[in-house]
Formats: sequence, C-alpha cells, structure tokens
Amino acid sequence: MKQNIKKEEIIKKMEVYFKEPDPLITIAAFMTYSDLNSFPADRKFLHNFVNKARKEEKFKKLLEDFAFSEVDIYPFSRFLEEILDSLMLCRFMYIVHIGPRRFEIPKDEREKVKKKVEKRFADNEEFIQCVKELGEKFRDYVKKSRMKII
Repeated sequence: MKQNIKKEEIIKKMEVYFKEPDPLITIAAFMTYSDLNSFPADRKFLHNFVNKARKEEKFKKLLEDFAFSEVDIYPFSRFLEEILDSLMLCRFMYIVHIGPRRFEIPKDEREKVKKKVEKRFADNEEFIQCVKELGEKFRDYVKKSRMKII
C-alpha cells in the first residue's frame, strides 16, 4: 500500500514538473513566435538579446534560469550556448553559411513547436502570451539590427 502512495505522489510531482516551461522550450518558442525564417547567426547578438530581455520585469520569470558573465567581451551564458547547440543538434534550426551567416528555422519545425507549446501549456496562457511577446520583441530586435538577413 505504501508503494502505491509513493508512486502516486511521484506521478503527481512529475505531472506538475512537466507542466512547467523549461528553458529549452522557452528559447525555441520565442524564436518560433518571432515568425522569422532566419536571423543572424551571431552568438553575441543572441546573448545580448536574452540578457537584455531577462532584465525586463515581464520576462524575468521566463528567463530566470539564464545567468550571464559580466567579465567577458559581451554578456555570456554557458546555459544559453548549450541550448543553442541542443536546438541545432535536434535540427530545430541550422546555420546557413552562404551570404551573411544566419540561423534558419524550417517552417515545419516552427509549426511543430507551436503545436507542442499550445498543447503542453494549454492551461498556462500566461506562458504562451509571454513567449509570444518575447518573440515579437526578438523580431523587432533583429529588424532594428544592422545585420543583414535574407
């Protein structure tokens, strides 16, 4: 009987855990909701964006897992680097080396992420709204930059 109670407790805790957005899905979601096909493959550019965004009150909770070094040439997060590498390894995005270097996210990958986010976080409208706003902010940040994208 004790084992069943422990199992049920563990299952409940896991259900709560998996309902919480993790940093990987957060980064993939805001890139998806930016509606950009491509953006500069400049790590400094991405680190600066996430670092600035995490300082804004409405994005603090969403980006709280990212810590940035202030002693490097630019604000640098090892965790963000790991996530970017993971997103490339799982083929969510890739780097195009022809013309200006840029990350590209295939349309089908963007659609998959949108469906996953909307299904997994259907009862967390605050998260969905927040990543949409962060995606819009990222789109504006890319457009305002002087970096050329195709």
